[in-house]
Amino acid sequence: ARTNLRASQYCDIRSAYLESLSFLKQGLALLDDEKKWSDNYDLSLDLTESLARKNLIVGNLEECKALNKEVALRAKTSDTICKFFLLEADVHIAADDLSGLISAGIQAINKLGLTRFPLNKSAMAVSVFFKSAKVGKQFDKTTNKEILELPHSEDSSLSTTIFILNRLSTFSVLKQQYLLGAYCTFLAMELTISKGLCPSAPEVFNLYAAFDLHYYRGEGRRWPRLN
Repeated sequence: ARTNLRASQYCDIRSAYLESLSFLKQGLALLDDEKKWSDNYDLSLDLTESLARKNLIVGNLEECKALNKEVALRAKTSDTICKFFLLEADVHIAADDLSGLISAGIQAINKLGLTRFPLNKSAMAVSVFFKSAKVGKQFDKTTNKEILELPHSEDSSLSTTIFILNRLSTFSVLKQQYLLGAYCTFLAMELTISKGLCPSAPEVFNLYAAFDLHYYRGEGRRWPRLN
């Protein structure tokens, strides 16, 4: 099974994706269905995730979704959850399906466990208002120096959660779903202020500044001085 995985990776270098797909299927078939996740977790995960990605490349979207659901079900680390979301995002973006993308993001964020995403679409404006007010109070209690000197977090779950929220926000804005984008960004900022900086934090500040300036009619909260 491991040899088949290596063979598929060699095929990927040559862009021979159908051959790569075949090797991955053979590799999975060699593992015991009942014991593969207990006895060969890492290998099973690599084969399943790679096979899902190859199915997306060749256009087998339903097979890709089924395999990616298996990846999400078996995920133990934030890195694996991030891989699930990125692949699921590619599928829904290709289908121009914002609703599916949001569902995948919520599933990933809730599984990471740092925050809940109790999104009520019928009360989106209210949700954004209260989240904006809460984050605004946090922000106003923090000095410029404290914001610029926020601690750096090594928590991979935080980094993955912020990354996913940023992607959801950006795609929502591109689809002109501004309230949804604002909610994702306010939630990301809330986590950043309370838990610290991560590699995706600069994007959080950029998105938050844009939404904050919009909601405060161009005045915002001391952004020129922070810049």
